[in-house]
Amino acid sequence: AQLKYREENAKALEDFWPNPAIGKEHFFYAEMRGDVPMRFAISHDINYRKDNADIIKFEDVVSCTLDIDDRYEELKYTNDKGERVSYNPPRYKYSYDFYVDMGIKNNPYFDEIRFKLNHFPVEVTTEADTRGFRMASRSNFDPSFNPEWREYKAMYDEIETLVSQSRMPPKATSSN
Repeated sequence: AQLKYREENAKALEDFWPNPAIGKEHFFYAEMRGDVPMRFAISHDINYRKDNADIIKFEDVVSCTLDIDDRYEELKYTNDKGERVSYNPPRYKYSYDFYVDMGIKNNPYFDEIRFKLNHFPVEVTTEADTRGFRMASRSNFDPSFNPEWREYKAMYDEIETLVSQSRMPPKATSSN
């Protein structure tokens, strides 16, 4: 049954014409009919046909969430005594990976998909404020000022918008 499923999927990919890919680690391809998202595929390979990426109907998506894996480490320097000490105020290096988690129905082989948008972690380092003001503490640090962070967040927003659009009823056409 699995081999038959893979063969049928490969055949369906021959007639799959998506928009340009979203993502850099995994590629999210969405096929539209007019303004309505119909099907999508996710591939680790830019050549989704060669990869035989699963085609999934948008109507089969039951959830779509962003999971930002964030890590941090305090930066230290070596003082004149050879000791590793904290900066004053402390400085941190933050690292972010952007994952999309989707719940899927009507597929006999999986009911969830998790894929990563960014290829390399987005790294943001805080620096001391030279004007004498204290930096924001680690607990209220906002990474959204970083353009690369915003780029991956926008990629997720685009995917989430496609999922939301697929759930909207078709627009009524008026006849005169």
